[in-house]
Amino acid sequence: HLHSDHVGGLEWLGFSKYFIEKKLLPLYISPDQVVPLWENVLSGGMSTLEQEQANLETFFHLEPISKLNFTWEQHLFKLVQVHHSYSNHKLVPSYGLLIRGDSQTIFITSDARFVPDILMPAYNEADLIFQDCEVSSIPSQQHAHYLDLRQLAPEIKQKMWLYGYNDKGLPDACQDGFKGFVRRGQIFDF
Repeated sequence: HLHSDHVGGLEWLGFSKYFIEKKLLPLYISPDQVVPLWENVLSGGMSTLEQEQANLETFFHLEPISKLNFTWEQHLFKLVQVHHSYSNHKLVPSYGLLIRGDSQTIFITSDARFVPDILMPAYNEADLIFQDCEVSSIPSQQHAHYLDLRQLAPEIKQKMWLYGYNDKGLPDACQDGFKGFVRRGQIFDF
């Protein structure tokens, strides 16, 4: 989705590759995000160049994702629509990734509310799940809360790592059946 903690570095990346390396990077993007990414996020800082009126394709080689999947480095990436935020009662497009590796299928929810009925197909398909989780005393309603995630079936929780939380006073996720909370600098080998 287009919140700055997910796309904030694209302006720097596009400019640095364009001006310093004189090359365009591939940008894998769902078709419904192309226009909003440019018009709502990047155009203010990137639209005017000295010699031309720029657009998204000035800085990136667009790789629109047809049927919401693409292959990169011989691995299949599938976009999974998640519920994260709404604008004027309309769901804002936001996606997690289901990645088929050599030996495992991994699901990364990205920012997602607790909507197990929608995410269950991806939960079931994955061998390993990285789940957005908040632990605040006042739930934001924008992210899955730990107390809700604890309700998931044991076979789902046992393959789930939790991330994206306030790291003070974390509950004992392993005791509650999860793999645990991701630690800063932790490395996963797939």
